[in-house]
Amino acid sequence: MINLPRPEDLKRYRKQIGLTQQELAEKASVSQSLIARIEAGTVDPRISTVRKILDVLKSSKQKQLKAIDVAVTKVITIQEDDLVSEAARLMFAKGFSQLPVCDANGRVIGSIKETTITRKLIEDGTAILARPVSEIMVSDDALPILPISASLESVEDLLVRHGHSAVLLMDEGEIAGIITKADVIRTYLR
Repeated sequence: MINLPRPEDLKRYRKQIGLTQQELAEKASVSQSLIARIEAGTVDPRISTVRKILDVLKSSKQKQLKAIDVAVTKVITIQEDDLVSEAARLMFAKGFSQLPVCDANGRVIGSIKETTITRKLIEDGTAILARPVSEIMVSDDALPILPISASLESVEDLLVRHGHSAVLLMDEGEIAGIITKADVIRTYLR
């Protein structure tokens, strides 16, 4: 059984996004009067029509959202001379798979991923835990960086199409936020 949105939910969602009935109708290739009747609950639309309307609403919401609206803004980082053991403990305690790495001036110089730590542990043994993070960082671990004004769509492109695990948002050289795939999923579940 498919749970379709109620007429009042469609209307509320359309208004939240800032579309008129006419704009929604044009984008969904249906008539404005059909949108009005659907929202009033006086017509039982075909599932294909509802799907087209929902696709337009989701697409419009996505284009409207900025990356910073979805980002976690309290970003936890690690310093380049902190020990690998500290990075591993922090990742384990927080449930993170990577951490941005900063230099002594607070500038992002890369990131460290749990896969890199795991690989190094297997290859070199536990001695790597006493080494500075900067010694085992690899260029493949670098997180892409976008400006704070970036669209959510541009972040989704980096996460999904390019396979990055996270994207950093920067504002005048400072970390403003981080977005992972889980953050994007959470946004669409709201």
